[in-house]
Amino acid sequence: MRKPFLQPVDLSKHQGIGMWMRGDGQGGKFKLQFHDGKSALDFYIDNDYTGWRYQQLPWPESRTMDLTQVRSLSIYYNGLPANKTIACGIDGIKAIPAIDQPSIVNPYVQIGLKRMEWKGKLKQGEYLVIWPEEPVLHYRQDRTLPTVTSTIAPSFTLPKGKQTVHFGCTEGLETALRVRITRQPAEKHKVSASKH
Repeated sequence: MRKPFLQPVDLSKHQGIGMWMRGDGQGGKFKLQFHDGKSALDFYIDNDYTGWRYQQLPWPESRTMDLTQVRSLSIYYNGLPANKTIACGIDGIKAIPAIDQPSIVNPYVQIGLKRMEWKGKLKQGEYLVIWPEEPVLHYRQDRTLPTVTSTIAPSFTLPKGKQTVHFGCTEGLETALRVRITRQPAEKHKVSASKH
């Protein structure tokens, strides 16, 4: 699909494009293309997630397209997997004056009725390590060693059987994330006293 503009549009005072995209995780790449009549500028988004996600696409530093003379916007879908039905939705494509720093505010993981939470903001590339009854460790991108926070994780013993796991945060989720939970079963060891 191609949308030509009656007059060239000046996007040079913006830092990039913001848009919503709904993926179905079936593969392929959504493509957004701007053209100035001579050169093109392409953006690709992998369809490797499900649901709606806000995307920010900053202008690349090395580009040949003239941002003061944008004449058309085109939408494509590349790399369609064979023998699959792909569904991809888009909404609200806009030039944005600044690129936001994605973050996660006050994240928590809840397993059954037990919850582990941390009050604070995680920026992109940062992560937490939470062990029951120990201080929560906050790893930042610019540091090799973690910050030992004042938050002590609660003790965490689960009943037998299946448990429902839920991740959440207090503000809207702005970035992709990864949560890993390690289950450590109770250990029993026989101890024998040696006679001297």
